[in-house]
Amino acid sequence: MTGATAADASPATGTAAGAGGSDAADGARPRPAPDTTGGHPFPQLRRPRWCALDGPWDFAYDDADSGLEEGWPQRGVSGRTITVPFPPESPRSGVGGTGYHPVVWYSRRLSALDLEAAGAGVQGDRMLLHLGAVDYCAAVWVNGQRIAEHDGGHTPVVVDITHALAVDGRGPDGHLLVVRAEDRPLDAGQPRGKQDWRTEPHDIWYARTTGIWQSVWLEAVPRTAIAEIAWTPARTCEAVELEATTTRPVPAGSRLTVRLSLAGHPLAEVSAHLPETSTARLTVDLREQLHGQRCGELLWSPEHPRLIDAEVVLAPSSAPLAGERATPAGPGGPA
Repeated sequence: MTGATAADASPATGTAAGAGGSDAADGARPRPAPDTTGGHPFPQLRRPRWCALDGPWDFAYDDADSGLEEGWPQRGVSGRTITVPFPPESPRSGVGGTGYHPVVWYSRRLSALDLEAAGAGVQGDRMLLHLGAVDYCAAVWVNGQRIAEHDGGHTPVVVDITHALAVDGRGPDGHLLVVRAEDRPLDAGQPRGKQDWRTEPHDIWYARTTGIWQSVWLEAVPRTAIAEIAWTPARTCEAVELEATTTRPVPAGSRLTVRLSLAGHPLAEVSAHLPETSTARLTVDLREQLHGQRCGELLWSPEHPRLIDAEVVLAPSSAPLAGERATPAGPGGPA
């Protein structure tokens, strides 16, 4: 699928990242599917409203590892700018330093416009901060409050910053967001993948990466929200099963609705009431699509990279359908 639009608590009108396939003649290079993700860092699971935090951040090396003692979490850093999400070793970051700097700091302000763009008060009452990846150990502060720690340079960091935003710590320019990253390339016990431990890459080793190296964004969500989506297509392409995981057990009477479409044409829709759990499963029958397309025509291939849009909506039985997300169908199947 191209992306699932997930709805979970406030009125939303987003569409999934979509794409049709290519009908290139034999021997011709197939056209890539058009990018309709709107630039979302994770189009497989996106809500209509979100706020990108990529771009210029204040940045500092902390070779003496004194930032904690000197109060950097409370006042931020200054003196140098870095372009997130490029790591400081990359020339595109604006820093381009390849020396050993095991501790680095980032800071920026979250304005009222940032929070509004993320859907605060409209899409939900919880504000999530997403850091796509930080190499290797990360700590996060908002308004001087330490709210998260994370180890693992290749896994995402997702933090609920709602409480920290409510505390009286907002400055005249907005809420202060600070990230500290620690990455020790000479530590043989720290997973490094193919990253080089030298200042310059040699042989088969890649250049090192320190700190934030994937996109950062905000999104507002309701207290009960869709957190994860997984799709399992039938081998025969006659159906696809959805498994949706929510942030907490859903209230009694909640319902889940799934709508599938291809290049703007509806394929199928199914809706069901859910048990009071945090995991829900639905099967979408594709044998009789709404616009009569043959099941085999939905399959993905390099020559015909068709992607199916999925809108997934979670709502109380007494409420209008709300909040949304999107997910793509992978190679060989509609989901």
